[in-house]
Amino acid sequence: MRHRGDGAPQVYASIKNPLSFSRSNLSAGEWPYKTNCASCHGAYGEGGGAAGKDLRYEPATRAFVVDKWIATDGFLIWSIAEGGEKLKTDMPAFEKALAETER
Repeated sequence: MRHRGDGAPQVYASIKNPLSFSRSNLSAGEWPYKTNCASCHGAYGEGGGAAGKDLRYEPATRAFVVDKWIATDGFLIWSIAEGGEKLKTDMPAFEKALAETER
């Protein structure tokens, strides 16, 4: 599988977040995040989630992602959809568990 310079496979290269930045979209994302992500990534993406403490690799945090080469829509959507096996992390794949707009 060929990857772009940002690490994501070619198929994700042109994918953009389908949702606009708005209070209602942020609110709608709160439940899926709390239910599926906070246990490892922390309540606000700051790390320190209880489930993340037992993993081989520390879960990514907002501070790690912001202003980094991985902060592209395509890379983030890919990593959430397909999980961390290809990223060499313990993150599960959420492609089947979450709707596209939840990812």
